[in-house]
Amino acid sequence: MAMNTFHTEESTIKETDIVYHERLGFGSDGEVYRITWMSEDGDTEAAAKKIKLPSDETRLQQLRFEIQVAQNFNHDNVIKYYGHVITDTHVIIVMEYAAKGTLFRYLQALRKKNPRVHLSSQQIRTWAKQAAEGIQYFRTAGIVHRDVKSPNLLIMADGTLKLCDFGLAKYLHGTETTNKGRGTARWLAPEVWKEHKLSPKADVFAFGIVLWELISGDEPYEGMRPEHVVFSVAYGNKRPDIPARCPDVYKSLMKQCWEDDRNKRPTIEEIVTRLDGTDEIFGFPPAAPRKPEISSSGSTKLRVTWESPDDVGESPIIGYELEYKVVNSENGWVKVGKDLITKTSYTISGLKTGTKYETRVTAVNKAGHGPQSQPVTTVTVGKYLLSLILSHLLNEEFSILVFGNRRRRRNTR
Repeated sequence: MAMNTFHTEESTIKETDIVYHERLGFGSDGEVYRITWMSEDGDTEAAAKKIKLPSDETRLQQLRFEIQVAQNFNHDNVIKYYGHVITDTHVIIVMEYAAKGTLFRYLQALRKKNPRVHLSSQQIRTWAKQAAEGIQYFRTAGIVHRDVKSPNLLIMADGTLKLCDFGLAKYLHGTETTNKGRGTARWLAPEVWKEHKLSPKADVFAFGIVLWELISGDEPYEGMRPEHVVFSVAYGNKRPDIPARCPDVYKSLMKQCWEDDRNKRPTIEEIVTRLDGTDEIFGFPPAAPRKPEISSSGSTKLRVTWESPDDVGESPIIGYELEYKVVNSENGWVKVGKDLITKTSYTISGLKTGTKYETRVTAVNKAGHGPQSQPVTTVTVGKYLLSLILSHLLNEEFSILVFGNRRRRRNTR
C-alpha cells in the first residue's frame, strides 16, 4: 500500500451530512457541486470538489498537499476551507460557495449581453487588487499557485474576488526545474513551457493576463488552440493586444508582467503596492459619442447631434463639451456655452458665411468616488468636420461651406 494512501478515518466531515445539488464544473480528475452541508451549526450553502482517488504516488502527494494548504490558509481573498471527506473512491473537499461563479464566466456573460459595456475602472482596480493580494498570500507562505487564471477566481455574493483551486500549488523558494510545464495554456508563463523553470514570477505573468481580461472583457487568445498559444507565447513572444482605451498605468503594468525574462517582471508585492496608487491614474475616459450628424438650421447656423456611448467609464457622463474652430486657422477652439451641455444635440449660431469650420464633441465625467469635490476630467473622443455624414461612418468626412441662404457640399477626401 502506498505510504500516502488516504484513509476514511481522516475525514473531518461525514458524507451523510452533504446534500448534493447541481454540478458547477468538472475537470480531468473530478467535479464541483453546489451542496448543502448540514453542520452542527446548521445548514450551510457550500461547494464540494469531488476528486477521484489517484493511483499514482505523485498525485496522492499533491492531493494531500492541496488539503494541507486549504486547511491552513485564511485570507479574505482565498477561498475558505470547511472540511473534507475520504471515501473508498473519492476525496471530497468542502469549501465556500461563490454565488456569482467564476470571473471567467462573469466576463463572458457580460460581453455576451453587450460587447460595448465593460467593467467600471473602480471594479477593475478592486478585483485586480484582490486577485493580487490572494497571490501575495500564497507567496508569503512560500507557495506558488501555478494555476492563476480567471476560472480559478471566484466572485462571492458580496462581490469579493477569491482565489481557489490549490491542486497545482507547490512550496518553492527561488527557482526550480519542473519535469513538465504545468498550468493552463492561456495563462502559462513562457519559461514554464520553454525551460521548465518554475518561480513566483510565473504567477505574476498569469496575473498580467487576468488584468488584461478585466480591462478587455475578452478571452485570452480567443480562437487559438491551446498548443498554438503556448508555442506562440514561448517562442514568438505573443501577448494579448492591449485595448486602446487602457490607462497607461495598467498598460505599463501588463507589459512588465509579460516580460519574457522573468527577472524583469515585478514581484507580486510590488504589484499590490502599485495598485494602491491614486484614483485619478486608474480612471478610464468615457467612450466616444456615437453617430455624429451635422445639419443646417439656417444660413449661419449648424446643428450638431450625437449619441451617448454605452461605455461611460468609471462614472456616468455628466455632460458634453462642444467646441468649434475655423479650419486651418491659427485661432484655438471655441467652446460653445459656459456650462456643459446635458443633452446630445446643440445648434451653433453666429457662423460667418463663406467660412469652413470643424467641431469636436467631448464626453465628460468626474474622477474619483470620495466624499470631497473631485476635479472634472475630460477626454477628446472625436473630431469631426461640420458635415453631412452620408453613411454614418465615423471616418466619412465632408465639409460644408456656408454661403448666405444656400450651401455647397464638397468631398474633402
